[in-house]
Amino acid sequence: MTGHGDGSGDIADSVDWNQTLEVCLDLARAANTGGLLTDATSIDAALTERGWSWGRRGGQWRGPCGLPGSGITELTPPSVEIILSHPDDAALFRVAEQIADRLEELLGAPESRGPVPGPHEQVDTDQQIAAVWQRPDLSVVVSFLPPDPSPSDTEPGEIPQGFLSFRLTRPDVTDSEEDAARACHLAQQGTVAERWHLTGQAVLPDDVITLLENDDDPRVAAAVRFGAERREALASRAR
Repeated sequence: MTGHGDGSGDIADSVDWNQTLEVCLDLARAANTGGLLTDATSIDAALTERGWSWGRRGGQWRGPCGLPGSGITELTPPSVEIILSHPDDAALFRVAEQIADRLEELLGAPESRGPVPGPHEQVDTDQQIAAVWQRPDLSVVVSFLPPDPSPSDTEPGEIPQGFLSFRLTRPDVTDSEEDAARACHLAQQGTVAERWHLTGQAVLPDDVITLLENDDDPRVAAAVRFGAERREALASRAR
């Protein structure tokens, strides 16, 4: 892996880490004062304006060119999560710390911060959190997970990757995926952004799935079909 040691090594030229930092901070500012997490429409508009595009599954986003990761958005509650991965886990570690430093300037002191495991340190699931800010209307969590040194699912020759998660959530919204009436209402009368997000839910009644499979927008219909295997897998785990 590159960039270990004192953290001053070369970083892969294909990734603009300053852009990565600014993408996260820009979304934090939008969530803090710009209404990013108001509803599905505000989330969709904000991400689209910033160069994000819909993925195949509802709530899954492809990031702007050069961003080493993807986005996940949900409505229960409204949230935006950026998940970054890269073989240069030292670079991800530095970016996680830089995001947390800059968020302190924006949001003030966090409720908790660290300790964060460095790239060479043993992974401890109790020490993954870089920083947490918690308000009634906004939760912000930055976390870094170093790569597993001996992952069972890594292909021969594949370099294990670390992960950085940056999540913005509105904890004051109490809508639930389990609310069948809500799901039916959104499938029938929701905006296209609401219906597309709905297809990504882990729980969907059969009649709602049928409505979404016959949606006027082909992206919604494709997304609910694409999510069928995931819904079945999650349902089998719950049994």
